[in-house]
Amino acid sequence: MTRVLVACAPFKGTLSAIEACEAVGAAVAAGAHDVVRRPLPDGGEGTAAVLGAAWGITGKTFMVQGVLGQATDAAVEIHVAVGIPLGLHAGRRRAIVESALCVGLTLVPPDRRQPLTATTAALGALLKAVIDDGVDDLFVALGGTGTVDGGRGLLAVLPSLPKTVTLTALVDVQAPLGGPNGARRFFGQKGVTEDAFDDVEAALCALHPRFVDTPGAGAAGGLGAAMLALGGTLVSGADFVMEACDVEGAVIGCDIVVGGEGSVDVTTTFGKSLWRLRALARQHHKPFIVVCGHCDLSAVDVADAVLELGEAGLRDARGAIAALGPSLLAAIDRATDVATPGP
Repeated sequence: MTRVLVACAPFKGTLSAIEACEAVGAAVAAGAHDVVRRPLPDGGEGTAAVLGAAWGITGKTFMVQGVLGQATDAAVEIHVAVGIPLGLHAGRRRAIVESALCVGLTLVPPDRRQPLTATTAALGALLKAVIDDGVDDLFVALGGTGTVDGGRGLLAVLPSLPKTVTLTALVDVQAPLGGPNGARRFFGQKGVTEDAFDDVEAALCALHPRFVDTPGAGAAGGLGAAMLALGGTLVSGADFVMEACDVEGAVIGCDIVVGGEGSVDVTTTFGKSLWRLRALARQHHKPFIVVCGHCDLSAVDVADAVLELGEAGLRDARGAIAALGPSLLAAIDRATDVATPGP
């Protein structure tokens, strides 16, 4: 029986990393393979659940007002993984906050998104509430946001941290604040029109002049820079999650690695979890297969096989993955034949 590691990043706007692993894993299991699942959120949806499970801490609900600067003042429930991790003898209380849960791109329908006025104030309110609850070590996952205010709203609510609190931000990309490969590369994803790119970038750089060239400062529409302004540390969300979940051990223990991501493009190579997974598969000489919505890179440069969901994936990602099942199983069989020495 072939042991297959299924390790998916989010299919943004359609499936979380956990949901993508479930769907791809089900397609692989249909071929009677032994499936090991490792969701790989790099700061977006599902990060708190994945890290909470890895650390053995449970969740707690907090309330914040005015999510994403919408007109409503209704309180919104946000689930945060919080507690003392297993094996941490210092007794320090940790919390993992997903910024996407309160300032996420998917919280507002596409026709109502206003990225130039959307604010990160709700995230500031959530962090303040978590800190007031007695957390010592605060981890903030920055992926999947729909804001480009550089954390201006957040800093207005939370201008500083208590000296006893440590802050670690998990960034999904290593983009600096300014420059052609900085925050502006992701403005379009958040709904900013190209004619506004220069003005938005200039505003971010004016807000955080110390961090214009700092890797990761441009993550989440400049929220990386806001974390630095608070005295926090930026780390790769992909690396952090992969280490916490011992993904390298899972790669070593499998026969084939199947990764997944919604869109494979040049930004995937900027430190995204799929690219880190590819490096591990290559390092340990494991066949690597990718399932994605679409791939803008040369398939031979990405994996041994790349399977695209296409337009069907935009309409129904789960159904498209299930329909792709026979092709995925055939790719696994081919990879197994290549990896297994002949008589």
